[in-house]
Amino acid sequence: MTRNDYLKQLDKHLKKLPQQDYQEAMDYFTEYFDEAGPENEAQVIQELGSPKEAAKEIINNILDEKSERDFGNSKSRLALIWIAILACLFNPFGWALIAIIFSLLLVGFAVIFTFFILGIAGAISGVAIFIDGLTYLGSTWSGGLLGIGMGMVFAGLACLLVLATTEASRWIGRGSVGIARWAIRKGKRS
Repeated sequence: MTRNDYLKQLDKHLKKLPQQDYQEAMDYFTEYFDEAGPENEAQVIQELGSPKEAAKEIINNILDEKSERDFGNSKSRLALIWIAILACLFNPFGWALIAIIFSLLLVGFAVIFTFFILGIAGAISGVAIFIDGLTYLGSTWSGGLLGIGMGMVFAGLACLLVLATTEASRWIGRGSVGIARWAIRKGKRS
């Protein structure tokens, strides 16, 4: 295998990386070959391993580097998730792991979305019961106060449910990154 063949195969494996990471990786390998010179190409190729192994190592390094940083914007989180998926694809059990993770995330988000909608509906119902209690104040004080109290309790519990589901969605997001890290470490050992 020549330098050009190696770089073409590496290019094929790294093409799905974010543009900046892809360019940095390809520049690094090109410079590495340039510094070694044409007479040492075979030694460099043997030292680096196969292009697929080198790509796996690069993706794992990028994932480790990016996951250790604190990401504030959603674009960075999406890039991290994309790199984690690419890293899983290079592991022997990657496809099955991706299918399992995707299924668990889908079910988790469906359950959270259901509770979120229930919370919103509960808050709306609580406000309606509160307003209904206000209308009963004219005819019976006890019925009106009972309606007002029930409406406030119902709306408050519903708001707590909405807050809990929001926090649970954050927890699931962090958990999915943790699972991806675990899968990468497991793949490095095998």
